[in-house]
Amino acid sequence: MLAERADDGELIDPDEVDVEGVGMDDVEYLSASGVDPDAVSAAGERSERGNRSSRSRKQTVLDGLTELDTPTEADIVEYATAAGVPEPAVERMLEKLRRAGEVTRTDGVYRRL
Repeated sequence: MLAERADDGELIDPDEVDVEGVGMDDVEYLSASGVDPDAVSAAGERSERGNRSSRSRKQTVLDGLTELDTPTEADIVEYATAAGVPEPAVERMLEKLRRAGEVTRTDGVYRRL
């Protein structure tokens, strides 16, 4: 019954179908959706590089507190800025952590509680 509905009754060999020619490619789809394909490509490349942004700023500061021996504010700022956290953000995070009781500062040295 299905063969009778086809033009000549033959089945199509899947190896003969050009799958690249069917439908839209990624660039056409993104453009039609109103998304900049170049921005998507750039974001993908940044993600594949595995840059340091996989940790949050808070986690980076906390890691610095854990990994450094007798960490001063300058030491933590140096550690976190090397990991891509801006200096003002590190200073704000240290103050927030201190006020929240997660860290203490004695004689300029920070320690996790």
